[in-house]
Amino acid sequence: MPTEKDLNRVFTRIRSITIGPESIKVVYLGELAGFHYGKIVEARARYVASTRKPFPFPKNRHCVYRIEDEDFDSFTVSEDGIYFEKGWYPLPNDYEVGASLFSSKCILSVEDHPIEDMFGTEIQEGDTYYVLGDQVVLDQNMDDYILEILKGEIHQAKSPSTAATVKGH
Repeated sequence: MPTEKDLNRVFTRIRSITIGPESIKVVYLGELAGFHYGKIVEARARYVASTRKPFPFPKNRHCVYRIEDEDFDSFTVSEDGIYFEKGWYPLPNDYEVGASLFSSKCILSVEDHPIEDMFGTEIQEGDTYYVLGDQVVLDQNMDDYILEILKGEIHQAKSPSTAATVKGH
């Protein structure tokens, strides 16, 4: 049975840990210029902040994840590593920094055997597909990939109203 001194030593050690990753791999799939669309980049934690949790929880956490664009301007992609700025999406650690998420847009010539994408759709000769890490996604399934795998959101812009109201008419 551990003594109170042993437990305090363990709790103090836990308390000194900084929680949260030091860096996160992200990809930009938004509409703004100045970022490499689909390029995998590393967002590094800029600060360590207090968790404001009581003893024995960890005292500090990594926060304010930033990247540098091609002009070397620093840009915040997430304050907490959980919620991301519009157009930015986190990726699993097995993606390579600097690679393009859409690096291998291919036209497949199928001889006599079917090949399926990660959603089970058969890829036939002439179909366009993407190789994303070790996964293959057919062009028609990219919306599903963004929604299910990247946990992204897809929005459709609405056209501005064509009816104008003129005061007094």
